[in-house]
Amino acid sequence: MKIDLMEREYSYPLIILVAVTLPFFTVPNSFLIILLTFWAIILLIRDKKIRANLGKHVIPIAVFSLIFALYVFAFIKDGVFEYWYIIEKKMSLFAIPISLGTFSINLNQSKLKIILVAFCISTASAITVSFIGHWDLLSFTNRFDTESFLIIRRPYFGLYALFCVLCLIYLVPKFNLFWQKSIAVAGIIFFVGFSLLIYAKMSILAFLGTLIASGIVWGIIRRKYSALLITTSALFLLSICGFLLSQSFRQVSEKIFSGEPFQIDEKWIYFLSINMRFAIWECSWSVLTENGNWLWGAGLGHQQLLNTCYEGQSIWIKYNVNPTFLQGSTFNSHNELFHCWLDLGILGLVALIFTGAYSITKALQSKNILYFSFLVLFFLCCMTESMLSVQKGVVFYSFFNSVIFFSLQAKKDF
Repeated sequence: MKIDLMEREYSYPLIILVAVTLPFFTVPNSFLIILLTFWAIILLIRDKKIRANLGKHVIPIAVFSLIFALYVFAFIKDGVFEYWYIIEKKMSLFAIPISLGTFSINLNQSKLKIILVAFCISTASAITVSFIGHWDLLSFTNRFDTESFLIIRRPYFGLYALFCVLCLIYLVPKFNLFWQKSIAVAGIIFFVGFSLLIYAKMSILAFLGTLIASGIVWGIIRRKYSALLITTSALFLLSICGFLLSQSFRQVSEKIFSGEPFQIDEKWIYFLSINMRFAIWECSWSVLTENGNWLWGAGLGHQQLLNTCYEGQSIWIKYNVNPTFLQGSTFNSHNELFHCWLDLGILGLVALIFTGAYSITKALQSKNILYFSFLVLFFLCCMTESMLSVQKGVVFYSFFNSVIFFSLQAKKDF
């Protein structure tokens, strides 16, 4: 039975609500994704036109869902029911692409603009709520103890805030009214300031890398070759001058690229998390090199093998981390490439790289700088966090990857 346009439009408020609830608590966000998926199923059953439209997107949906499919296979192969929670967290990697692919018949870029604005407003609200009762954060006295004050863990909050900066940079030229542009600029300052305040350094570094990569791509797309050459040369010279003239800059760069740990004292306390990651990555590599795990993976229960490595304490001492401070640690690999590799073997690593490469290729083909920037920011963050191991990362990636991609299929522009 054919459905009218109004019934198709019911999906749009649900999509906006998914974006609005994403920075807040997981349960309502998950419930809305379930509703969105059920409504997509109903429309697919009842409307031939929607089924035909979904058929056009079989390949991108399959690619976006590839990692989830591999996790389902691994879950069935391992046969350990307690790993169901992993499948539950990854479910959005399939549910969101197929839902938004179903609704893409009405998902144009004008609606994308509203979705992005709604997400930015919601993220700003989440930041405000986090600060209620914790205004002493503004004094920087709790720089290393912000985790308990935030609605979202620091790395993901930094990612959300800096993605909002990218959205607002992208949207400023598209706003027609002065007050809209003014609010957008104020929002950029607000989100950048918050990211610096909570010291989301890994997200900030990924954001800076994204600005450079996006600037290069934007210059090529717009054929601003002279400006691109001048800017790139200036950044290169600035980096060289910083390396030659600043001892601190040189020390930090040399230690990071050589993998040498920082001596943790009052001056270098900011780099404790880098030392910790060096230790975690060494344990991850150690597990991969045992018993052919590099080929087949260590399985969905690989966290137990990492914990065994951490318990030895020598790994923490090697990287100047106090083992007493981290007693009973159960850190994941803090690198999505390692995480997929440990879970699924070399096939999982290849699938993750292929999915990212496919999406970035589509972004470049569409010449959409926002889509490209989102993907670069997310995958750079994947180098220092297991972004797809928690629902806040899974939904963020799957939702915006899908909503931007499918909105670009519409002919109507802003």
